[in-house]
Amino acid sequence: MSAPVGVPPNSAAAHRIELPLPSLFSWPECLAYLGRSKLEVLHRIEGEQLVKAVDLNGHLVRLKIQPAADTAMLLIEFPQNEPPEIRTAAACYVREWFGLDEDLEPFYAMARKDPLLAPVVSAHRGLRLIGIPDLFEALAWAIIGQQINLPFAYTMKKRLVETYGEALPGEDPWSGPERFFPRRDVIAALTPDDLRPLQFSGRKAEYVIGVARLLEEGRLSKRSLLRMEAAEARETLLAIRGVGAWTADYVGMKCLRHPDAFPAGDAGLHQALKAGLGLDRKPLPAEIEQAAAGWRGFEAMATFYLWQSLL
Repeated sequence: MSAPVGVPPNSAAAHRIELPLPSLFSWPECLAYLGRSKLEVLHRIEGEQLVKAVDLNGHLVRLKIQPAADTAMLLIEFPQNEPPEIRTAAACYVREWFGLDEDLEPFYAMARKDPLLAPVVSAHRGLRLIGIPDLFEALAWAIIGQQINLPFAYTMKKRLVETYGEALPGEDPWSGPERFFPRRDVIAALTPDDLRPLQFSGRKAEYVIGVARLLEEGRLSKRSLLRMEAAEARETLLAIRGVGAWTADYVGMKCLRHPDAFPAGDAGLHQALKAGLGLDRKPLPAEIEQAAAGWRGFEAMATFYLWQSLL
């Protein structure tokens, strides 16, 4: 059996792995994004350490992630020894979560010529597009966030996770518990009335439960979406009840990692464009189109960097 990604073949440590980092990588910038809300319930940040529980093919495991000292490596530690297949799965999860295999230089080359993006990429150099690898979590989170402010969206997610998500108990020396986003089969078995006490509207409850059922019944999957061209995947998402253009583009950006996914209707993007363009009002659709004219093929990364400029 081959060694996990990023682990030297002679490594004997089954409780840790090291992932090689690309040259353009900033851990502080990534932590700034991940720490943007004190209501976040799916991970926690302690100094330079990031702790998160992940479901790796049905194996629930807690990860502690931080830069390795004096090396261009990202260190992933486990509270106990894990078999090679779990370490490999953890490495793949983290690589996808942080977009470690994506080359930022072409985006930077474009952005340096763009008067709006140039100061943003300079200020946040090394930021990675931090995604949501699980399709159900990405869709549910996007639906939760529809037409409400970000703090209330985090509040609703926290209630959903604490009510229906599993938890790993605290383990010495790591405090806990860490929580998982609710499994789709758990949510698929609910009725909208079950979610109303969490302040879900009837429609949002129906939409989240409906997505869970589509996934649980095999009528929708991340694998099938990734086999499609980006435009076809977007149309497939738009056909789902409760999924509009913003939700489809957000999921395309954060889960499917389509580089041209562009949630042009995003309120945070509008706020960043308002500041960057020196407007005293929300940008008009034509102004958004004009500002993004040179971003073709990099819309997702441009949007993510503009979000970061708001922190």
